[in-house]
Amino acid sequence: MVSKRSISALIALVAVSAYIPLLGFSNWIRNDPYPLYSSVYPYAFLATKQKAQLQRFNYAYPLSRFRFSVSGFKQSARRARNQERQVIQLGDINGRFNMLGLFYDPASRARFNSIPVMGFSGLTAAIDDLANTDQNCFNNITKPNYSDSNQEFGFFSVPLYYKKYGVRLESELLLVDRCFYAIGLKAQVGLVDVRQTVRAFNDLTGQALGVAFPANNPGISSEQVTATPAPVMQPGITPPFVSNEVVPGSPACGAITTTECAVEFQPFTPCANQTCCRSYDCACKEFVISNIMHQRDQIAEILNLDFCNYHQFSVEDLRLSTYWRQIFVINEESDIYPRLLLMPFAEVGVGIPMDKRVSTRKPFAVPASNNGHASVSAQGGFTLDFLDTIDLSFAGGFTHFFSQDYCNYSLPTNSKESGIYPYTADINLRPGTTWNGNIGMHAYHFLPNLSVWAEYEIIKHAPDRIKVCRSFIPSDSIYSPDYSILNETTGTRIYQPGEGFLIDEAECKSEWESQMVSVGFNYDLSDNLSAGFLLQIPVRQRNTYRATIALGTLTFVY
Repeated sequence: MVSKRSISALIALVAVSAYIPLLGFSNWIRNDPYPLYSSVYPYAFLATKQKAQLQRFNYAYPLSRFRFSVSGFKQSARRARNQERQVIQLGDINGRFNMLGLFYDPASRARFNSIPVMGFSGLTAAIDDLANTDQNCFNNITKPNYSDSNQEFGFFSVPLYYKKYGVRLESELLLVDRCFYAIGLKAQVGLVDVRQTVRAFNDLTGQALGVAFPANNPGISSEQVTATPAPVMQPGITPPFVSNEVVPGSPACGAITTTECAVEFQPFTPCANQTCCRSYDCACKEFVISNIMHQRDQIAEILNLDFCNYHQFSVEDLRLSTYWRQIFVINEESDIYPRLLLMPFAEVGVGIPMDKRVSTRKPFAVPASNNGHASVSAQGGFTLDFLDTIDLSFAGGFTHFFSQDYCNYSLPTNSKESGIYPYTADINLRPGTTWNGNIGMHAYHFLPNLSVWAEYEIIKHAPDRIKVCRSFIPSDSIYSPDYSILNETTGTRIYQPGEGFLIDEAECKSEWESQMVSVGFNYDLSDNLSAGFLLQIPVRQRNTYRATIALGTLTFVY
């Protein structure tokens, strides 16, 4: 029989739980945001057998004071979703690689003159010469306002294959067990092999067709405005997307040969009515492909970047937590209402860094756990167990991460840069808080010895906080706060300070969300031994991997 004091405490506890955002213990990283360590129902807390007996008015329940689970798992992904929830290649999760973004700043552009170009002292000299010989191509390469909004001209798309597999261990021990309430300890750790393989660098320059935009678009003053009305397209002809100077129906690049770039064809609508058109001619495409895109390895070497495949064996963070749970029997003596078991719980824990930190100079490296960031976590919630049917679960909490220093961390200096950046800084990074949400069900022995549970999980990560400790932007860069230009008339310098790093943009891009479904099956081989299988499937993502996890577990309970 539940006392009035217990009922009051229960109501207060449930009310508090209702205001806690739904959550479990989660990660900072986007490739494995919600790690599971076994197929065991996550809110059992060594109370499953006790609850089964209480449902049948048997208070002499068998003791379960210790659990140890060992699991083998594999996690893999080939796709991700970006900030707009569009399915993209894994390597494009921070944006397609805009190689031309490295040439917007003259100081950055000068670093690449060691790359040979026939007839010039180097790549920088060849690009500067375009200002005299092909002004439009020069603008397409060096002016951010001319950046291809379709992210094709001068962009790489990088398909990757991500795989993480290994062994995870989970253990529970009840320190206090007083029939209806208990206090316990839990430990979780993993040994994993992490791989991320670069499948290709897909150069999209050849398929770039062009863009159309209003004639009064600021910063695009050199484009020609077409006449009104629009020219009539010849029936039955589908020419490529070209500038308004080319008569519809005529080839864009002359006769296409094996040595010339081939422009993909599409239905053509001539630009008119005060609309500007810009297309990328074959000569400019050939220059960009030959002298920039094909030189990516030399460019990476100059930037001290490693584009190689990533492979690392590591230990995941050690998670230690303590929990409290208490069972309340509802409608114990009622002949009208169903008999229920309500079990509120609370859990707090710490994450001790054990994984190897990945280098900031490896764009395709992924950490095994939280990349050296210590964490504290808390969660609370309750389960509602109906007699001979299902157990419903609701949980909530957060994970807070502590800051770490990073050397030579790449940051954007222009909003049109993506994927790869010209400058770095030494920073202090504090990951944002990760909030998760779970609502689930558990059917204990719905078939002889077989139990199943399922859970819908929502994980949201708040933006990281980045503090620049030392900037490596040179003073002669247009992005430098100390940038100035010489007035040749007066001989004085005019300060035109740049914005420096776009910290707000970098922080904004660190925000992500993932929603998943986890389904677990457990079969009791004996009173003390069970085998299980778990599958975690991505449902809805934003700025995260679409990773699937398959996990098999052996569990010993004593």
